[in-house]
Amino acid sequence: MASNKMRCNRLISPLLSLIVLNELDWWVSSQWETFTPNGVKEGKMKGSKGWLGYARKYTNLKDGYVVRYADDFKIMCRSYTDAQRYYHATVDFLKSRLKLDISPEKSKVVNLRKNSSDFLGFKIKVLPKGKTRYGYIAKTDMSDKAIKKVTAELKAKVINIRKHTTVGRINAYNMAVIGIQNYYCIATNIYNNLTDVNYALLPTFRTRLSCIGSTIPFAETPYEFQQKTVGIKKETKIITVGKMPLLPLTGVHHKHPINYSQDITSYTAKGREKIHKSVQCVETQELRNVMKYRNPNESIEFNDNSISAYLVQQGNCYVMGNRLNVHQMKCIRKIPVGEGGTDKHTNIAFISEEIWRAVMTEDISETIRIMKRFNMDDKQRRRFNRLRENYGLLPIKKR
Repeated sequence: MASNKMRCNRLISPLLSLIVLNELDWWVSSQWETFTPNGVKEGKMKGSKGWLGYARKYTNLKDGYVVRYADDFKIMCRSYTDAQRYYHATVDFLKSRLKLDISPEKSKVVNLRKNSSDFLGFKIKVLPKGKTRYGYIAKTDMSDKAIKKVTAELKAKVINIRKHTTVGRINAYNMAVIGIQNYYCIATNIYNNLTDVNYALLPTFRTRLSCIGSTIPFAETPYEFQQKTVGIKKETKIITVGKMPLLPLTGVHHKHPINYSQDITSYTAKGREKIHKSVQCVETQELRNVMKYRNPNESIEFNDNSISAYLVQQGNCYVMGNRLNVHQMKCIRKIPVGEGGTDKHTNIAFISEEIWRAVMTEDISETIRIMKRFNMDDKQRRRFNRLRENYGLLPIKKR
C-alpha cells in the first residue's frame, strides 16, 4: 500500500500544484508584471521612460518575475532588497492564503552574481559581460545531481547491452542519449558537461563492450546515423555493437531557448489568433493546390504523405530552401524504391523543376551549367549530390 501511495503521489502532485499554485502565479504577476495603475495606457508601461521605469525608482512596488514548473518555482529580482521582500511576502501568501508551508532547506535568496542556483536539472549563474543589455550574461550547466543521474542511467543501459545484446537495448541506449541531448541542449556549457559524463563512462565501455563491440570512424557510419548528431569529426571513433553504432554523447550544440509568449492561450481570442499566426507558414490556397497535386502513378500512401512533406518543408525547395511555385515543382523520393526507399513523408521531398532536371541529367556539363545559375552553398550542394548518388548518378565536385 505504501508503494502504491507513493506512485499516486508522484502522479497527482504535479497536477494539484498546477491548480493550487496558479493563484500564486497571478499574485506574483500582479505585484509587478501585470500591475496596471489607473490612468496609464498600455503602450506607456514599458521602457526606461515608461511607467515601470518610474515605478522602479519612486514607488515601493516589488520588481520581480516568477518562473514555475509544477511545485518548483523561482522569483527573479533585480536587487537583494526586492528579493528579500518577495521571499517574506511569498511565505506569508502561501501560509495565509493557500495554507501551505515552504521547505526552509530548499527556499532561500541567492545572489546569482556570486553563487549558482539549481532549477529543473540546470545550474544557473550570471557572469559579467560588457556589451550586453544589462552587463551580465547567463552561464548554465547541468546540475551536479543531473550529471550523476545521467551517468548512472547510461551505465545501466551499457550493462544491459552486455547482458543481453539485442537491437532493442541498443536502441534504448541511443534514445536515452537523444533525450539527454534534447533536454539539456539549452545549457550554455552543455558540451563540456557531457564531455565529463563521457569520460566517466569510458571505463564502462572498455570493460563491458570490448568483447562484443568494435570502433569505426564516424565517416563510415550510415548517413541516417550521422543526421542524428552534430559536431562530430570524421575521424572520431564510434563504438558499434554488431552493425549498430552507439550515438556519441558529445554530439550536441547549445540551442538558444526561445522565450515563450504569455499571450499564447486557447482560452482568449487574442491567444488563439497568435497560435494560428505562428503555424500559418503555408497559405490555405497554396495548400489546396498541393492537395490537388496527386500523381496517379503513385500509391495512396505516397500522395497522402506528400502533403505532410510539403508542410514540413514549409513550402520551400528541399535543395535550395527558396519558396516553391506550386505549378513548377516536382514531388520525389529522396531514396528511390529500387534502393530501399519508402512512401513515408520523411523520404518525400519537393524540389523545383530546374533542380530536378539537374539532378536527373546524366550529362555532367549540362548539370554544371544549371548549377552555376543557382550559386549553391555547401549545404545545398551536399543535398543535391546526395540525391544524385541515391539515383545512381555521379556527384558534382566543387571547382
